[in-house]
Amino acid sequence: MIDQEKDLYQEALRVIDAKGPFGILHGPARLRGLEGLRALLDRSWEQRRESPRVMVALARAATEVAEKLNSRGLEEHEVWDHRCRAWGELANAQRVANDYERAAESLAEALRHLVRGSRSEALEVRLMDIHASLEGHRCHFYEAFDILDVVADIHQKRGDHHLAGRALISKGLFKAYHGESGEALDLTRRGRKMLDENRDPVLYYHGIHNEVLALVDLESYPEARLLLWSNLGRYERHGGTIDRLKLRGLWGLINAGLGKLGEAARDFEAERRGLQEEGLSYTAAVTGLDLAAVYFEQGRIAETETVAFEALAVFQEMDIPEQGQLSVLVLRKAMELRLATVDLLRLLRTTAKFLRRVEHDSTAVFDPTA
Repeated sequence: MIDQEKDLYQEALRVIDAKGPFGILHGPARLRGLEGLRALLDRSWEQRRESPRVMVALARAATEVAEKLNSRGLEEHEVWDHRCRAWGELANAQRVANDYERAAESLAEALRHLVRGSRSEALEVRLMDIHASLEGHRCHFYEAFDILDVVADIHQKRGDHHLAGRALISKGLFKAYHGESGEALDLTRRGRKMLDENRDPVLYYHGIHNEVLALVDLESYPEARLLLWSNLGRYERHGGTIDRLKLRGLWGLINAGLGKLGEAARDFEAERRGLQEEGLSYTAAVTGLDLAAVYFEQGRIAETETVAFEALAVFQEMDIPEQGQLSVLVLRKAMELRLATVDLLRLLRTTAKFLRRVEHDSTAVFDPTA
C-alpha cells in the first residue's frame, strides 16, 4: 500500500475499534472504499478464535461496504471481485458461528459475484476452501474430502506448498471427525511438513494439536505425550483460555492411557471445572465421564456415580443427536444395574469417546462394544 492508503487503512481500523463493526458505514465517506473494506475483513479474521459473533458482524459490514463500491478508480470486474471476497468471508464467518444455513446463502451470493468478476483462480480456490469447510461441518464428509483434494492439487500446481498443506490438514480434521483416525494422522503429518510456520504459526500449532488428538484416539499415548511435551511453547504462545483447558484434558487422556491415574484425575478435574466456568456444559460433561472412568479405576465408586450421573443429566437436557442420546441411555442403565466392573469401565470410556465424536459427526453410530 502507498502511504495514503496505509493512512486510510489505519484510520479505518481505529474507527472499527472505537465504534464497532458498523462504525465505518456511518463515518467519513473516504473510509468506505477498499481500505475500509480491507480493515473490516482483517478485523473479522482476527476474531475467528475469540468471538464468532463479532467475526460475523464485521464481515456483514464488509459486504455492505463492498456492495456500495463503484467503478471509480476500479475496473468493473475488480468491483465484483471485491464483492465476491466479502460475501465469501461472511460465509466463512457464519460457518465459524455454526450458522450453516446462512453460510450456504452467503456462499451462493459470493458465487454469483464470482462469475461477474475476473474469475481469478485465487478467488475460486478460496470459495472452494470455504465450501469444503462448510460441507465438513455439516457432516457431508465425502463432499468435503473431494473438494479439499482439488484445492490441495491446485495449490500444489501453483507451487504454494503451504496452502496445499493447509488443505491436507483440513481434510485430516474431517477424517478425524468421521472416526478415521489413522487417515487423519497421516494427512495431518503430511500437511504439517508442507507448512511454513512463519507464514501462519497458528495453523502450524493447530496441525500439532490435531496430530496429538489423532495419536490419543489411536491410543498411541507415549508418542502423543512426547509430541505434546515438545510443543508446549507453541500452546503457550498461540492457545487461548479454552485451548489451555483442553490441553489439560489432553494431558488427562494421555495420563489415563499411561496408567497415571492420580495425575489424570487432577487434569480432568481442572479441565471440567474450567469448562463449567466458561459455560461449555457439553464439553465439561464429556470430561466428567472421563473423570468418572478414572475414579472408577481408582476404586472411588461413590465419586464415580456422582460425577457420571451429573454428566448424564446434562446430556439428557440437551438437544443432541439420536445416537448420542442412545449412548447416554445405555450408560445410565448400565450404571443403574451396576454392570460388571470391567464392562462398566470400558463403557464409560467408550461413551465419552463417542460423545466427543458425535459433537462433530451427527451421522456417527454408537456401538457399545467398540
